[in-house]
Amino acid sequence: MAELARNRVVEEMCCNVAHVSTLTDDLKDLAQIIYVALLEYPDALLIDLAKDSAIRFFIARMIINQWNTDHSPFRDLVTHFGSITNELQPNEDTTED
Repeated sequence: MAELARNRVVEEMCCNVAHVSTLTDDLKDLAQIIYVALLEYPDALLIDLAKDSAIRFFIARMIINQWNTDHSPFRDLVTHFGSITNELQPNEDTTED
């Protein structure tokens, strides 16, 4: 896990899924969700995946599922936070000159 974090593998893969070159705040949140999820898996599973060179595929599937699923923890976070920030921002039509 430390090697993945040190090499910023998850962050790079999040950017690839989002088709961007810069890690945005939303993608940082996504990467954190993935790291937390990985820490919840048994060490033996992650070690076996790393030995079989399947860890990147496993992480890619996790990212894609979080990115595309309507009710994933990431989507819930972004949708909820986005709706709150939209409510707090002034409406362009109602601002006075």
